[in-house]
Amino acid sequence: MIILSDLFGLAEHCGFGNLHDELIRDRIAVGLSDKGLSEKLQLEAELTLEKAMTQARQKELVHHQQGILQQKMTSIDSSVDQIKAKKNSVYKENIMP
Repeated sequence: MIILSDLFGLAEHCGFGNLHDELIRDRIAVGLSDKGLSEKLQLEAELTLEKAMTQARQKELVHHQQGILQQKMTSIDSSVDQIKAKKNSVYKENIMP
């Protein structure tokens, strides 16, 4: 997604006039890589620039948090696997002379 500050910077020189906020809102709505959110924003009859920016930021934040949680879960799973392997190894050593 284009960084919003860049989008505002580009729009500043376009002479959009009264349509400034609406055109930026529309660009956000159709320019999202998340097609589900893009469609949702495009279908919202009362969509404002503020709403579009808020929802895009929230989606980006949730996506980032999910990545962090996935990394942590992978790390935990790896630790659990190591503990199981060690436990099985100790168990086998004690059973087999």
